[in-house]
Amino acid sequence: DSSTPDRIGMSVTSNYTGRSVDLLMFQNTAPAGEKSITLGLGGATGGFVTTGVQKLAQLWSLLFLTEQGSIPCAPQLGTLFLFQQRTGALQDESDVQTAFSQAARDVADQLQAREFDSDLPVPLDEQFRNANLVSFTLDRASSTLSLYVGIVSQAGTKHDLFLPVTVPIQ
Repeated sequence: DSSTPDRIGMSVTSNYTGRSVDLLMFQNTAPAGEKSITLGLGGATGGFVTTGVQKLAQLWSLLFLTEQGSIPCAPQLGTLFLFQQRTGALQDESDVQTAFSQAARDVADQLQAREFDSDLPVPLDEQFRNANLVSFTLDRASSTLSLYVGIVSQAGTKHDLFLPVTVPIQ
Protein backbone atom coordinates (compact mmCIF):
# COMPACT_ATOMS: atom_id res chain seq x y z
CA ASP A 1 0.00 0.00 0.00
CA SER A 2 1.21 3.47 -0.74
CA SER A 3 -0.13 6.31 1.35
CA THR A 4 0.26 9.96 0.49
CA PRO A 5 -0.89 12.94 2.53
CA ASP A 6 -3.43 15.17 0.81
CA ARG A 7 -2.17 18.71 0.02
CA ILE A 8 -4.95 20.26 2.12
CA GLY A 9 -4.01 18.59 5.33
CA MET A 10 -5.06 15.50 7.21
CA SER A 11 -6.71 13.15 4.72
CA VAL A 12 -4.76 10.18 3.40
CA THR A 13 -5.37 8.15 0.26
CA SER A 14 -4.31 4.54 -0.13
CA ASN A 15 -3.97 2.27 -3.11
CA TYR A 16 -6.14 -0.82 -2.58
CA THR A 17 -5.82 -2.09 -6.16
CA GLY A 18 -6.29 -5.86 -6.20
CA ARG A 19 -7.25 -5.99 -2.51
CA SER A 20 -10.53 -6.50 -0.77
CA VAL A 21 -11.27 -4.31 2.22
CA ASP A 22 -13.46 -4.56 5.30
CA LEU A 23 -15.01 -1.80 7.34
CA LEU A 24 -12.88 -1.04 10.37
CA MET A 25 -15.17 -1.93 13.27
CA PHE A 26 -12.88 -1.20 16.19
CA GLN A 27 -12.25 2.56 16.02
CA ASN A 28 -9.55 4.39 18.01
CA THR A 29 -7.36 1.36 18.65
CA ALA A 30 -3.78 2.15 19.55
CA PRO A 31 -0.74 -0.14 19.74
CA ALA A 32 0.06 0.99 23.28
CA GLY A 33 -1.27 3.14 26.09
CA GLU A 34 -4.78 3.81 27.25
CA LYS A 35 -7.31 4.87 24.63
CA SER A 36 -11.05 4.32 24.34
CA ILE A 37 -12.01 1.70 21.79
CA THR A 38 -15.39 2.19 20.18
CA LEU A 39 -17.35 -0.16 18.00
CA GLY A 40 -18.66 1.77 15.04
CA LEU A 41 -18.47 2.76 11.41
CA GLY A 42 -16.92 6.19 11.81
CA GLY A 43 -19.97 8.38 12.32
CA ALA A 44 -19.68 11.75 10.59
CA THR A 45 -16.30 10.87 9.08
CA GLY A 46 -17.89 8.19 6.90
CA GLY A 47 -15.96 5.32 8.41
CA PHE A 48 -12.65 3.68 7.67
CA VAL A 49 -11.61 0.57 5.80
CA THR A 50 -8.96 -1.94 6.72
CA THR A 51 -6.88 -4.50 4.91
CA GLY A 52 -3.80 -6.60 5.60
CA VAL A 53 -2.93 -7.97 9.01
CA GLN A 54 -5.28 -5.48 10.73
CA LYS A 55 -8.17 -6.93 8.69
CA LEU A 56 -7.06 -10.44 9.69
CA ALA A 57 -6.83 -9.46 13.38
CA GLN A 58 -10.28 -7.88 13.26
CA LEU A 59 -11.79 -11.02 11.74
CA TRP A 60 -9.97 -13.18 14.31
CA SER A 61 -11.39 -11.02 17.12
CA LEU A 62 -14.92 -11.16 15.76
CA LEU A 63 -14.81 -14.95 15.43
CA PHE A 64 -13.19 -15.38 18.87
CA LEU A 65 -15.81 -13.15 20.55
CA THR A 66 -18.79 -14.67 18.71
CA GLU A 67 -20.53 -17.27 20.83
CA GLN A 68 -20.75 -20.51 18.84
CA GLY A 69 -24.36 -21.20 17.88
CA SER A 70 -25.44 -17.56 18.18
CA ILE A 71 -25.71 -17.02 14.40
CA PRO A 72 -28.72 -19.08 13.22
CA CYS A 73 -27.60 -19.32 9.58
CA ALA A 74 -24.01 -20.26 10.56
CA PRO A 75 -24.11 -22.04 13.95
CA GLN A 76 -20.57 -23.42 13.50
CA LEU A 77 -18.98 -19.93 13.55
CA GLY A 78 -17.45 -18.63 16.73
CA THR A 79 -16.11 -20.27 19.86
CA LEU A 80 -17.25 -21.44 23.27
CA PHE A 81 -14.99 -18.92 25.02
CA LEU A 82 -17.73 -16.38 25.83
CA PHE A 83 -20.11 -19.18 26.84
CA GLN A 84 -17.48 -20.44 29.26
CA GLN A 85 -16.87 -16.97 30.68
CA ARG A 86 -20.62 -16.23 30.87
CA THR A 87 -21.33 -19.45 32.78
CA GLY A 88 -18.50 -18.90 35.28
CA ALA A 89 -16.22 -21.65 33.98
CA LEU A 90 -13.16 -19.36 33.92
CA GLN A 91 -12.24 -19.37 37.59
CA ASP A 92 -8.45 -19.41 37.51
CA GLU A 93 -5.43 -18.96 35.26
CA SER A 94 -5.45 -22.59 34.13
CA ASP A 95 -9.10 -22.33 33.02
CA VAL A 96 -8.30 -19.21 30.99
CA GLN A 97 -5.33 -20.81 29.25
CA THR A 98 -7.25 -23.99 28.42
CA ALA A 99 -10.32 -22.12 27.14
CA PHE A 100 -8.18 -19.74 25.09
CA SER A 101 -6.21 -22.58 23.49
CA GLN A 102 -9.37 -24.41 22.39
CA ALA A 103 -11.06 -21.23 21.14
CA ALA A 104 -7.92 -20.17 19.24
CA ARG A 105 -7.82 -23.61 17.52
CA ASP A 106 -11.48 -23.22 16.56
CA VAL A 107 -10.85 -19.75 15.08
CA ALA A 108 -7.77 -21.03 13.21
CA ASP A 109 -9.87 -23.80 11.63
CA GLN A 110 -12.59 -21.31 10.65
CA LEU A 111 -10.09 -18.85 9.13
CA GLN A 112 -8.30 -21.56 7.18
CA ALA A 113 -11.62 -22.90 5.84
CA ARG A 114 -12.59 -19.35 4.83
CA GLU A 115 -9.28 -18.86 2.97
CA PHE A 116 -9.68 -22.21 1.21
CA ASP A 117 -13.26 -21.41 0.15
CA SER A 118 -12.46 -17.87 -1.08
CA ASP A 119 -13.12 -17.18 -4.76
CA LEU A 120 -10.40 -14.52 -4.74
CA PRO A 121 -6.75 -15.00 -3.84
CA VAL A 122 -6.13 -14.02 -0.23
CA PRO A 123 -2.96 -11.93 0.21
CA LEU A 124 -0.33 -13.46 2.51
CA ASP A 125 -0.75 -10.62 5.03
CA GLU A 126 -4.43 -11.61 5.38
CA GLN A 127 -3.78 -15.35 5.65
CA PHE A 128 -3.68 -16.71 9.18
CA ARG A 129 -0.51 -18.29 10.59
CA ASN A 130 -1.10 -18.28 14.34
CA ALA A 131 -2.44 -16.57 17.42
CA ASN A 132 -0.87 -16.77 20.82
CA LEU A 133 -1.89 -15.60 24.23
CA VAL A 134 0.92 -13.17 25.01
CA SER A 135 -0.39 -12.51 28.51
CA PHE A 136 -3.58 -12.04 30.45
CA THR A 137 -4.81 -10.51 33.66
CA LEU A 138 -7.63 -12.07 35.66
CA ASP A 139 -8.76 -9.42 38.12
CA ARG A 140 -11.15 -10.97 40.61
CA ALA A 141 -11.87 -7.64 42.34
CA SER A 142 -13.33 -6.08 39.19
CA SER A 143 -14.38 -9.40 37.58
CA THR A 144 -12.38 -8.52 34.48
CA LEU A 145 -10.28 -10.70 32.22
CA SER A 146 -7.90 -8.83 29.92
CA LEU A 147 -6.39 -10.87 27.10
CA TYR A 148 -3.33 -9.73 25.15
CA VAL A 149 -3.18 -11.73 21.91
CA GLY A 150 -0.58 -11.71 19.15
CA ILE A 151 -1.80 -12.48 15.62
CA VAL A 152 0.69 -13.43 12.89
CA SER A 153 -0.09 -13.63 9.18
CA GLN A 154 1.51 -15.97 6.65
CA ALA A 155 3.53 -12.93 5.47
CA GLY A 156 5.01 -12.71 8.98
CA THR A 157 3.25 -9.43 9.78
CA LYS A 158 2.05 -9.12 13.36
CA HIS A 159 -0.82 -7.38 15.09
CA ASP A 160 -1.41 -7.26 18.84
CA LEU A 161 -4.92 -7.30 20.29
CA PHE A 162 -6.26 -6.29 23.67
CA LEU A 163 -9.57 -7.96 24.54
CA PRO A 164 -11.21 -6.96 27.84
CA VAL A 165 -13.98 -9.35 28.95
CA THR A 166 -16.23 -9.21 32.01
CA VAL A 167 -15.96 -12.48 33.91
CA PRO A 168 -18.41 -13.76 36.53
CA ILE A 169 -16.27 -15.14 39.37
CA GLN A 170 -17.97 -17.24 42.01
